[in-house]
Amino acid sequence: MSPSANPARKRSSISGIAIVLVAAGAVVLWNNIGGWGPKNMIRIALTYWPCVLVGVGISKIFFDTRKRLAAGIAFLLVGGFLQLVLLDWLPGDIGDYWPVMFILAGLWLLLVPPSIRGPEAFDGDALALDEFFAHRSLRLSASPFSGGTCAATLSRITVDLNACVPESRVVVTCDVLLSRVELRIPSAWRVTVTATTTLGSVLQRTGQRAEVPESAAPELVIQGTVALGRILVQSV
Repeated sequence: MSPSANPARKRSSISGIAIVLVAAGAVVLWNNIGGWGPKNMIRIALTYWPCVLVGVGISKIFFDTRKRLAAGIAFLLVGGFLQLVLLDWLPGDIGDYWPVMFILAGLWLLLVPPSIRGPEAFDGDALALDEFFAHRSLRLSASPFSGGTCAATLSRITVDLNACVPESRVVVTCDVLLSRVELRIPSAWRVTVTATTTLGSVLQRTGQRAEVPESAAPELVIQGTVALGRILVQSV
């Protein structure tokens, strides 16, 4: 038997087990909720949508190659809290829990190392923002501008990129939770949005495009996750 046969057989075995687990889980779930009718699906979606935030947080903590631990913790905590609220597993009234924000802010400052939460805003010619409970307005001048990352939790961030000279295509990864991030860009730039939104939005307010051929215009790609927040891309 060749050395590659064993890994192939192992992958096939794992795939078979995975299919059986998915099928069995779907059958049991269908039985528990009384079928996959529209009413049941809507009820499930309205009750368990915070699990999406929890899943995003787990993926960022354990699987994101950029090691976005700070953003992962924020998504995990907010998603878990909202899920407890929707399941009515918290005693008392939800209004009694507003001090939780102070507790989370204190735990953040105690447990998350400064190297993770900032305050550095730039990494060479790239954006490198990771803000919690902040209000910042920044201007970046980089040539060439190579994109970067912008994570914001309970924050309002404005980043002016008008002085940047980008490569032909740059990617900015935004993780926005309960925050507003405004990106100000030159009118000649093209914008492509691939970010995933959960009760959030990515808005573009662009003026008249500069007279630049489409093939020559720099492209800004915005990816990442927006939950209970907004990204505003504004050209001047």
